[in-house]
Amino acid sequence: MPLDGLMKDEYKTKRQLIQELVAVRQRFQERAASEDEPILLPEALSAEALKVSDERFRALVEHAPFGLSIMNADRSFEYVNPQFTEMLGYTLEDIPDKETWFRKAYPDEEYREMVKGIWDEDTRQASDAKDVFTRTFRVRAKRGEEKVIRFNKVQLPEGKQFYWYEDITAKMEAEETLRQSEDLKEAYRKYRTLFEASHDAIMLSDKGGIFDGNAAALAMFGFVSKEELVGRHPAEFSPPTQADGRDSYQAANAHTAEGIRKGSHSFEWLMKRKDGTVFPSEVVLRMLALGGRKVLQIIVRDITERKLMEEALVNGSEKIKLFAYSVSHDLKSPAVAVQG
Repeated sequence: MPLDGLMKDEYKTKRQLIQELVAVRQRFQERAASEDEPILLPEALSAEALKVSDERFRALVEHAPFGLSIMNADRSFEYVNPQFTEMLGYTLEDIPDKETWFRKAYPDEEYREMVKGIWDEDTRQASDAKDVFTRTFRVRAKRGEEKVIRFNKVQLPEGKQFYWYEDITAKMEAEETLRQSEDLKEAYRKYRTLFEASHDAIMLSDKGGIFDGNAAALAMFGFVSKEELVGRHPAEFSPPTQADGRDSYQAANAHTAEGIRKGSHSFEWLMKRKDGTVFPSEVVLRMLALGGRKVLQIIVRDITERKLMEEALVNGSEKIKLFAYSVSHDLKSPAVAVQG
């Protein structure tokens, strides 16, 4: 049978190829049972037999789109297929036995001992050649890169072991990227919930100006829709000058630079509503990473009531001081005699 008729990898799944390998292995067993001088399965799977044996088996093993290897009972490797070498870089000369493989594939001693223990336990539990053990480990390839490999092992007669290997590094990285993406989505969902529910005005700004704001921000400045916020400079919600006489644009830029430099910055600021009303506020600037970009979060709290209370306390304090001074002065004055 022509090789190209046997192997059309683009139409075969890994499962189908493994099933074919198992079918060939069963055929060897049937032959062994019918021969006067049985052909033992390990012999049929040996490196020498792979060169002269059944063409279909050879084609499957040599051209399988995943790594394959055979290990002898003495833990020496008998065979590795080309895909194994392409996947991990190791040839049969690089890893003549299992101990060498362990040293090279698992350079971290603690991790290596853990892997050994798992495989030894699987070997003890194997009851017959039908048992397939699947494990996933991190492997150091010959060129130094670390890969995630899924190992599948079948115990063969006379202590031999048949392995096939799948490089799932890209799959694991994709799953991790997806997980991080899902985590980011969940974090963003929670942030939006807090963002919209906050009683403080919250706006988000980047180099293009403000691009988002919550309901509290719209109510604070007297806006009807977010479109009235988008694209504007934060200083546009301010009177021309601040309480200290500084130009609002220049002062706003200075505070923004400080917030970016420190990551967080707070200060008091005079704000102006859409109707022109000026009110005192407390502003907190925070740098955030949203959707892979850095943005400036602007939190504004109206402190009008707090300022009125402080003013009342100051005024009250002055009156108390005047009263205390008056009482003290009277007590120190000489008593006036009452004449009768």
